[in-house]
Amino acid sequence: MTDDYLLQGDDEGRRLMRQAHYLNPHTERALRAAGIGPGMRILDLGCGMGDVALISAELGAEVVSIERDPNVAAAARARLGDRVKVVVGDIGDPHIDGTFDAITGRLILMYVRDPAAVIRQLVARCLRPGGAVAFVEYDFRSLLIPGPALFRSTLETCVRIIEAAGFHADLGLRWPQVFQAAGLTVPALEAHLWTSVEGDDLGPEMCANVLRNTLALGEKLGIVQASDVDLPTLPARIRAELRGTTAIGPLVVSAVARAA
Repeated sequence: MTDDYLLQGDDEGRRLMRQAHYLNPHTERALRAAGIGPGMRILDLGCGMGDVALISAELGAEVVSIERDPNVAAAARARLGDRVKVVVGDIGDPHIDGTFDAITGRLILMYVRDPAAVIRQLVARCLRPGGAVAFVEYDFRSLLIPGPALFRSTLETCVRIIEAAGFHADLGLRWPQVFQAAGLTVPALEAHLWTSVEGDDLGPEMCANVLRNTLALGEKLGIVQASDVDLPTLPARIRAELRGTTAIGPLVVSAVARAA
């Protein structure tokens, strides 16, 4: 079994779709690099609102996407219609028939304890010989780059919560080790640096929403208190801080490899 997905909240579907607007171009390049196209059968991990699965479907592939939350799966089905088959299940124990030409996922393996073990199991059970593996994850090492104080401190708090929960805030730049531990070749990587400038609503909103949806766990772990962050005003305060400057967010790193 995989571990509980950390980012949960009433606005999670909206947050995922806003995030997808930023991440989709990078993700599409990774999927094209994996050769995804007509006639292929794709296993997508962690459907969410279906944005990654939809890219593969629009490239002409048949897509089966796994989502562990039945309510999220229902929302994805309503959004995607018959373009993607959404299956309720756990990526650590998928009950999926047949084999696939590629396995894909975005911002899902950072929330499992052992990403290499999950990839290794899925490749052995579900991927045809020579099939592709393509994943996209953040790497928060880029937070070492100076930036506006509130934007930076908010993201750093989120990272502390993620890591204290036993998950991976630095997975993106560790893809080569993870893929090799899973029995794959060293992957081809592409990195994109998240930037947020004055007038940008997406960066401040995303930053605040990630903290909002991890806050309960952060309080439980003794990392942060709601009274210390004033969530209702946080996006506006981050936007104000961006005037005349640029904020640097986490790296987004894609990895593509093929099975033997």
